[in-house]
Amino acid sequence: AEELHQDYLSGLVRLTRMVAAVTLAIELAGAWILWLAWSGLLGWGRAGYFALFHAVSAFNNAGFDLWGDSLIRFAARPEVVLTVAALLVLGGLGFSVLAELLSWRPGHRFTLHSRMALIMAGTLVVVAWAVVLALEWANPATLGKLPVPVRLLAGLFTAVTPRTAGFTVVPIGELRTATLLWLMVLMFIGVSPGSTGGGVKTTTAAVVALTARAAIRGDEELVVLGRRLPRGIEQRAITLVVLALAWIFVVVLALAAIEPMDGLKLAFEAVSAFGTVGLSTGITPQLSVPSRLLLVATILVGK
Repeated sequence: AEELHQDYLSGLVRLTRMVAAVTLAIELAGAWILWLAWSGLLGWGRAGYFALFHAVSAFNNAGFDLWGDSLIRFAARPEVVLTVAALLVLGGLGFSVLAELLSWRPGHRFTLHSRMALIMAGTLVVVAWAVVLALEWANPATLGKLPVPVRLLAGLFTAVTPRTAGFTVVPIGELRTATLLWLMVLMFIGVSPGSTGGGVKTTTAAVVALTARAAIRGDEELVVLGRRLPRGIEQRAITLVVLALAWIFVVVLALAAIEPMDGLKLAFEAVSAFGTVGLSTGITPQLSVPSRLLLVATILVGK
C-alpha cells in the first residue's frame, strides 16, 4: 500500500489486478513489435522467444539481453530502439501513474504524485537527451560515427536507459568523462515510486530540489504544483538521499582501496549497482571477489 500509494485494501486489490493485466498487455504489445522486427533475422519461432524475453526485460528495467552486445547492433533500427525505450519509460512511471493514465477522462485531475512523476519523467528525458547529444555528438567512438538521424535516436536511448534500464545502443566504456558523470546523476535519481526500476526516485529528487529552493527563498512551507506538502516529507526525502550518497561513498572508497583501476569507472559501477541499472564501462569481469560482493550488497541496498 505504501509503495503503490493506496490507503484502502479495496483500492490495493483493484490496483493489484490492474498491475497484472497492464503488465501483461504492455509486454505482449512490445514483444509483438520486436517479433515483427526480428522475424526476418531469426525466424518466427526464435524471434518470438527473443522478442518476449527482451520485452519483459525492458518493461521491468532489468537490462538482460540475449544478443551479447545489448542492443548496439540495432542502433539504426528505430522500431527496435523506440519500442524498447517506450517499454523502459512505461515501466519506470509506476503502476499508480499508469492506472490514472488508463482511467483518464476529460476533466479528470491527476493526483499530485502522478503529476510530479509525469513532469519529472518528461523533464529528465528531454534534458538528459540534450546533454547526451551535446557531450557525445562529436565523439567518434559513440555518436560521432553514426548518421545524424541515428545519432538523435541513439542519443535519446542513451538518455533513457540510465533510469535503471540497463540496455545500451552505444559502448558505455567509450563515453566521455563528462557523459559518464551525467549518467551517474540519472542513475542515482532513477525512476518513479511504485515502478519496476530503482534509484532514490524522481519524486524524492524533486522534493529535495524544491526544499532547497524554499530554504533559499525563506519559505516556511513546501509547496509543489499549488499543493502544500505535509510536514516531514522533506526530512524523509533528504534523509534518503544522504543515506544513499553515504553508502555509495563508502562502497567507492572500498572499491578504490581494493582495485587498481580508474576511480571514475569504479564510481560508475557503484552508482549503477545502487540504482539497479546494470550499465557498466566493462570492468565488471575484472573485479575481484570482494569487490563483486560489495556490488551485490549495493544492489540489495538499492532495492
